[in-house]
Amino acid sequence: TDIDVLGDGLTQDYSERWRVGYRYYDLHPEQIWFPFGHGLSYTSFDYSGLTVKKDGEGYEASFTLANTGDMDGSEVVQLYISDPVSTASQPVKQLKKFDKVFLRAGEKKKISFSLTADDFAYYNVMLHKWIAESGRYDILIAASSRDIRLTGSILYDNKDCSIDVIAMQEAW
Repeated sequence: TDIDVLGDGLTQDYSERWRVGYRYYDLHPEQIWFPFGHGLSYTSFDYSGLTVKKDGEGYEASFTLANTGDMDGSEVVQLYISDPVSTASQPVKQLKKFDKVFLRAGEKKKISFSLTADDFAYYNVMLHKWIAESGRYDILIAASSRDIRLTGSILYDNKDCSIDVIAMQEAW
């Protein structure tokens, strides 16, 4: 019997790296029925008023979530971060924060997420450490990976980043 075995039977090379799940589908235009984070509800929700402001060493992203339907219900709100000009191969966006929020019919609530340097960092395999590059980052508030409701941008300044870029060039 011929059996197709991936790898040599003892080890497996996962060559897709970070390109799995919603990160894979973000690279492809096909419509998908149930995107990551998709939920069903007997009510509807409205997202509004996104603000992203500096808060100490990090940032605070806040917005208002309103239950606009006739029934009480829950919504899982998701915060993704996108680095549109990264020097490294990265996903289009990455889920960084989420929260399940229960609201009665007609109720509104302010939702806030704290963001630190860790939320903007990626692991650099050449330097063997986490790096947060300076530059523009998009903050995306969503009901699912394909249902982005609010967007905002920040300019992140990592004062140590120039040292990291020089070290990375030397490692090449």
